[in-house]
Amino acid sequence: MSEKVKNLPFEEVAAGYWKKIDPRLPTDLTDQQKIWLENYLQAQVAVNLGDFTETRKILTRLDNEDGFLLFEERHPDYFATMDMVARGRTNRDRVKPLLTREDLNS
Repeated sequence: MSEKVKNLPFEEVAAGYWKKIDPRLPTDLTDQQKIWLENYLQAQVAVNLGDFTETRKILTRLDNEDGFLLFEERHPDYFATMDMVARGRTNRDRVKPLLTREDLNS
């Protein structure tokens, strides 16, 4: 991540990534599922920028949303994508992300 990006608020960095990711997501996602993915992306950008307090707030809120954990369990590739775009890596073993940060630049 460049110095320029490190000095931006995490929401701004995440919004830039989301603008490129959103058109590439499957078209059958509901608005709520897209909101969850966007919020998860914000959390991953925040952790990458070292803002662990904000990361914890976002992830705690998501964990308490009805249906989120089941959606995450059923679609690990979507969440691996957010990990790869925000952090350049994922801890989700044996999951192929839909795209990476490099894919967004191509």
